[in-house]
Amino acid sequence: MGRLRETWRKLRHLRRRGAMERDLAEEMQFHIERQAAERIAAGIPEREAWRAARAAFGNPTALGERSRDVWSFTRVETWLRDISYGGRLLWRDRGWSLTATATLALGIGGTVATFTFVNAFLLRPLPFAEPDRLLHVWSTDTALHTASGRVSTADFLDLRREATLFEDLAAFNYTEEDLSDDREPQRISVGRVTANLSRLLEVEPALGRWIAAGTDRPAAPREVVLSDGFWRSHFAADPDVAGRVLRLNDEPHTIVGVMPTAFVFPLPTTQIWAPRVLDPADARTRRHLQVLGRMKPGVTQPQAAAEMEAIAARLAGRYPSENATVSTRVVPLRDALNFAADILVPMVAVLGASILFVFLIVCANVANLMLSRGVARTRELAVRSALGAGRWRLVRQLFTESVLLALCGGAAGVLLASWNLSRIARSVPPDLYRVGALAIDREALVFALVVSLLAVLLFGMLPALRSTRPDPNVVLKEGGRAAGFAPRRRRSQRLLIVGQIATSTVLLIAAALMAGTVRELRRVPLGFAPDGALTLKLILPETRYPDAARVAAFHRDVLEHAAALPGVSAAATVDYLPLNHEFPVAEVFAGSTPVVAGEGAEANALTVSPDYFQVMSIPVVGGRVFDARDDLRAPPAAVVSRGLAESLFGTDDVVGRPIVRRGRGGNDRTYTIAGVVGDTRHRGLKGAREAQLYVPQLQAPTRYLRVVLRAQGSPEPHAADARLLVRRIDAQLPVTEIRTLAEVVEEFLLPEINIRTALAEQAITALVLALVGLYGVMAFAVAGRTHEFGVRTALGASRAGLLRLVIGQAARLGILGVVVGLLAGVALTRFLAGFLVGVAAVEPALFAGVAALMLGCCVVAAYVPARRAATVDPVAALRTE
Repeated sequence: MGRLRETWRKLRHLRRRGAMERDLAEEMQFHIERQAAERIAAGIPEREAWRAARAAFGNPTALGERSRDVWSFTRVETWLRDISYGGRLLWRDRGWSLTATATLALGIGGTVATFTFVNAFLLRPLPFAEPDRLLHVWSTDTALHTASGRVSTADFLDLRREATLFEDLAAFNYTEEDLSDDREPQRISVGRVTANLSRLLEVEPALGRWIAAGTDRPAAPREVVLSDGFWRSHFAADPDVAGRVLRLNDEPHTIVGVMPTAFVFPLPTTQIWAPRVLDPADARTRRHLQVLGRMKPGVTQPQAAAEMEAIAARLAGRYPSENATVSTRVVPLRDALNFAADILVPMVAVLGASILFVFLIVCANVANLMLSRGVARTRELAVRSALGAGRWRLVRQLFTESVLLALCGGAAGVLLASWNLSRIARSVPPDLYRVGALAIDREALVFALVVSLLAVLLFGMLPALRSTRPDPNVVLKEGGRAAGFAPRRRRSQRLLIVGQIATSTVLLIAAALMAGTVRELRRVPLGFAPDGALTLKLILPETRYPDAARVAAFHRDVLEHAAALPGVSAAATVDYLPLNHEFPVAEVFAGSTPVVAGEGAEANALTVSPDYFQVMSIPVVGGRVFDARDDLRAPPAAVVSRGLAESLFGTDDVVGRPIVRRGRGGNDRTYTIAGVVGDTRHRGLKGAREAQLYVPQLQAPTRYLRVVLRAQGSPEPHAADARLLVRRIDAQLPVTEIRTLAEVVEEFLLPEINIRTALAEQAITALVLALVGLYGVMAFAVAGRTHEFGVRTALGASRAGLLRLVIGQAARLGILGVVVGLLAGVALTRFLAGFLVGVAAVEPALFAGVAALMLGCCVVAAYVPARRAATVDPVAALRTE
């Protein structure tokens, strides 16, 4: 209680601080005057009396400090004075302060942006209760060598009924469906879920309620819950939205609630959640559900996996024709939702390494700047030490200035990180799963503060602390030169510069390698011609297209109308576009004999219309391609790529031979090869050529299709015409993803392009920082050797000689750094040779070019300090010394 009363008294005194200061001064003056008056009354001369009174009273400043300790927060005031003094110093040396702040901002901006990206996509826990207990149950088919994660309705019901280690299991999938209301038809992202999903994830709607139990049964009334974004954009955040009716795929759904803003499942783009109908009559081979479960408390993932595998084994015994090769495995839900982890993780690793290199260069520059500043302030610190300031007092002042610098650099870095994130967000596909917004948040601000303090205090304060041990006798006698420009300090700075140049060299090599990879990927033969082709996406709802005949009729209509468009030479349909991250994999066998799982050839199975090969400019090697005869009444026909033909038969002369496509549950299908076409790239541009199996749309019409138009000129002007022709055929059918085929290929290369761009930016940043650091060190060295250069000039040294001397010293540092960087670059190239296209173990021309660029930049950075050294006036330099 006594301490609380004392604190309260000090707080009260803060309000009347000025009056108390005046009272204190008046009281001390009163005591001095009284003692002086007593001495004067005793006969002591007035001047001596006043001197004796002041001596007897003591030091007013020290007594005032003691008095203030009683009624003020002395330590706080001391810190405030340090902050004020440090701020004035930073403002006085604005050039140095701006250089240090900009250096910190460059490093912190990239580091914080990368952290925010990684945190949102890979690190931040799922926004559900106890996310560690949530597992995704994958379905695997050993016959088809797949782990698609899809489970049939019947299998899901059996898993949910027999599982004992899970509190519950829920099913979901994500689709795009037609939204019909009084506006123009559009396709929206829909999460089809079972009614127990909200309870399993332990998330409640922000408005209204969740889908009621039983609405996921056949013939039950349908209900929907809206996402916060869709509610605001489509209904203007109407609080009375519950009860309205939406039509999804021509089926009425009643709105019952709105989810919170933070709810993201199963995709960030999901706009509506609707019931996933569980029909036990569905074929067990129709695997279209994804399954998640919440483990009971105390259950581990291996235990849950063992139980799921045991249930799958029992189902395989009960249903051998459908489930003989089907098993399960479980993975954390976060891993399952983040389907692009195989792309994100390598990209983040490369960018993270480059950001780390840049940050190390920033730390080295900060260390050089702080060391230079400490040396420049050696005389000041020596004077303060001679006047009685202890080492801790000097350290505290430097610490305060460093914190101010860190805060300035951190604030500038956060602004730069925000700009970086806005660029990153534009290049990231919107459906990649992430938790929270890709923006600077509290976690990012804390990270920025920590990184800022780390860069300044750890890498900047340690060199500067050397300046807090000055020998006043030496410093004041030598004017600071001997102590300030000691060889040991110059060695430290030069080592930091060598490290910066080496790191910059490695980043330049990495950026050049990535640029070469993108260039080589663009040169890979695609097997088709992307230029001049326009694509659009259509999904036919089952309600309006219930059977194969109607789907086939739509294909014929859309192709007839598309081919009749002015400026369009041909049109075709395909279910999956090449290089669009769509992988329709099938196992294909030669002949018509019974197949053995695992002994066939893997191929991309595409369903195409007759003119597909003409539209895509895929050459015909032998036989024929599809035509109008290959309809539902004709025998099953297929066209194979040359690679598939040679893989199955050892030759491309295979027209008329039978092949078998393995299906689920023993539903194999036999085709007769009608023709052979050239190889194309469908899944990627790296590795060996891919095998393709083509079947005719007229024999297996698909509701999911892409229309491809071959234009006589530029394809972009035909986008509006394509949309109108679909409206004429089906006014309620939305048209989405209208893109040129060249844009599809370019988007496929986007990860490599982004990495190349980011590496180039980091390499340029690192190069600039290294050159700024080299310039600073050489300028600092020239300033410290002014006396030497004056003596050399007085003794007859020429300007050219002094230029060569200084530039030669910088060149030696550059050569040493480049050599270290090239050695590291050789190791980097050997490591990346297996991952990047067109990367040899050693690239002599690339290494020579990088070395020449780095050395040339080092010479340019050293020229200005060298010119300053060559123009030193010997008379002025010697007089100053």
